[in-house]
Amino acid sequence: MAAPALLVAIPLVAGVVAGALSQAGTSAALCVLALTWVAAAAGLWRRRALVVTAAIVAASFCAGFVRGSGASRAAANPSLLTWFHESPSHADPVILTAVLREDAAPGASGVSVVADATAVPGRAVHGGVRVSIAGALAGEARRQWRGGRTVTITVALPEPLD
Repeated sequence: MAAPALLVAIPLVAGVVAGALSQAGTSAALCVLALTWVAAAAGLWRRRALVVTAAIVAASFCAGFVRGSGASRAAANPSLLTWFHESPSHADPVILTAVLREDAAPGASGVSVVADATAVPGRAVHGGVRVSIAGALAGEARRQWRGGRTVTITVALPEPLD
């Protein structure tokens, strides 16, 4: 075979796509993954190349499925959103630590920044936020808000739209 890595790469990518699109849990895929590795070991022990190859292809698909499913769940339910829904009061301002994704951009009524949240009081989180800063001084301060910078800001978090 000219490209033996494709026996792993193609099923792995197909598994990631299937896992991301599937609503199924990963426990069954983990069980199948364990069985395929046992089958691969048995095939090696009995010198059955076809069994080993088939087991590695199946294991690659299952491993991709587990990764894709987990990534899909993490993207759909970031810990910041979970914290928001568990928070007792949505009306109170929150002290948020975040890393700016890009430089602040001027908007119609102030400045807008997009950031990746890293912490709220007492809890590490992850999730994206868009923050609008209004006021006369926001335009001048915009130059200091550069992508990659870690900031701690007090914000009012409304219910996410999407």
